[in-house]
Amino acid sequence: MLAIGFGLFAYSMYLTATLTNQTGFWELFVPLAVRGLGLICCYLPANMIAMGTLPPSTLRNAAGLYNLTRDLGGAIGLATIVTLMNERVHFHWNRLIENVNPARPVVQQFLEAQANRLDGLISGDPSRAALKMLSNAVQREALVLTYNDLLLLIGALFIVGVMLLPLVSRPRSFLSR
Repeated sequence: MLAIGFGLFAYSMYLTATLTNQTGFWELFVPLAVRGLGLICCYLPANMIAMGTLPPSTLRNAAGLYNLTRDLGGAIGLATIVTLMNERVHFHWNRLIENVNPARPVVQQFLEAQANRLDGLISGDPSRAALKMLSNAVQREALVLTYNDLLLLIGALFIVGVMLLPLVSRPRSFLSR
């Protein structure tokens, strides 16, 4: 059951890793439903592995310790993801900005078209506003690429988890010994 849950979660990460800035509700519905089903398949087996061999007298303290370590692991995982996100967004920003050179005719056309469109609509410099729009578009695309990278990484970690599952021994109940 845990392998099915890990596999479904990894598959949902793969499905979600094709995000664009136009992705909407229906493109995310199926991957999120698959992810939810995968998580449901993970909770009970993980709890059984963690606490299935403990005597009833220690179960209360063990549950508290289990929740503490799960929360701590989540915090460490989130901190790691944020660190990787910062590194990847800078990487993608630098890659994208290489092609956004104001000397390129396509970029000049975009800036001129946006400046002409904004002329009269804003009180400031329309050329500066057009440059800000271009910068925001590059930032948005760098974030989308970063999220896709992280989703693939999380999916790969769940695949590694599936491969490590044979190392986990089947929990025996304390009462069945």
